[in-house]
Amino acid sequence: MHQKDTDARWTKKHGKRYYGYKNHICVDFKHKLVCGYVVTPAKNHDSIVVEDLVDLTQIGEALYTYAAYRSSDFEQALRQQGIKSRVIFKRKKGEELTRYQARENKKRSKVRVRVEHFFGSMQNELGGKTIRTIGIRHASTQVGLKNLLYNLHRFAYLEGAQAC
Repeated sequence: MHQKDTDARWTKKHGKRYYGYKNHICVDFKHKLVCGYVVTPAKNHDSIVVEDLVDLTQIGEALYTYAAYRSSDFEQALRQQGIKSRVIFKRKKGEELTRYQARENKKRSKVRVRVEHFFGSMQNELGGKTIRTIGIRHASTQVGLKNLLYNLHRFAYLEGAQAC
């Protein structure tokens, strides 16, 4: 007998459908360590977790993130904390980015790629992103353990790099 995960949801990305959960992470730029995460059903938009994910009192002078987190409320919250928004610009349908936006995206992507290293490492070195659980509590636990394993793996690498 099979059980259905009533917490998980369907989403579509690049024309492909997925069922499950999303691992939203906050990564320390300098060391590439996960410093926070939130697990949501896959259909939830990224922007709804940004306030749970990012502690604005702990951010330095700028916050780098991708376009899904851009909203007027979030931009205003960043300004109130004196934090520079380095959110990636996204082109509107039928329009191109301005030269300034394209140049800024290139600069910002050099920082954002450090977050993408997490997902590459998760896929290539730590057994992939697939989890086999039922319920968001179990999924959050398993995702948290994978994030912790990544941090331990990354910490061992950083310690080895300093020993040389």
